[in-house]
Amino acid sequence: MSRNNFVLLGTIHDVRGKNKELFSENIEALKEIYDSIYVTISDATAKEFVEIIEKSGINYKIIAKKGAADARRNVLKFGLTDAELVTNHMFEFYYGSEADITAGSCILSRKAAEIVSELSNASMTDGEWPSLLLKRNYKVDHIYVDGLKYIDEFNGITNPQKQSKELMDRLNLSRKICESIYDAYNN
Repeated sequence: MSRNNFVLLGTIHDVRGKNKELFSENIEALKEIYDSIYVTISDATAKEFVEIIEKSGINYKIIAKKGAADARRNVLKFGLTDAELVTNHMFEFYYGSEADITAGSCILSRKAAEIVSELSNASMTDGEWPSLLLKRNYKVDHIYVDGLKYIDEFNGITNPQKQSKELMDRLNLSRKICESIYDAYNN
């Protein structure tokens, strides 16, 4: 995998699946060139092509077909979820394996809850709580779940000024979570 800090953003709308062979022939080479690949796929794209993309291991999101400009804005927003990936990677550095700490829920034993209650002081607890416990040799584990459902009509922001504010807020939250992880291990 490349370490050039290059990210490939792309949109796919292929109703007949004409490009599935081309994709299959080149995806591994693209994964060598780019650190991350994000694509949005229109909901009208051929199912067989979508299945190939799913199996490729790249980051993808299926979106409603609303034109090329909308697809490009969507892939740009999707690619910016890298802030969450950086946050999770920061935690993985200390945890030792992959985990999604920005999922928004946790389960604690009574003893762990007592320790966290006594020591927690960060403005963002996503990374602080497990870090406080790991530093004290408590077993921390995770379970991957399907996550919260996100529906554009209800959760989406269509105003460009509101979109940019949302992205800045997400980056700021990521920074705060990373700081809490660092502080939990280094204080």
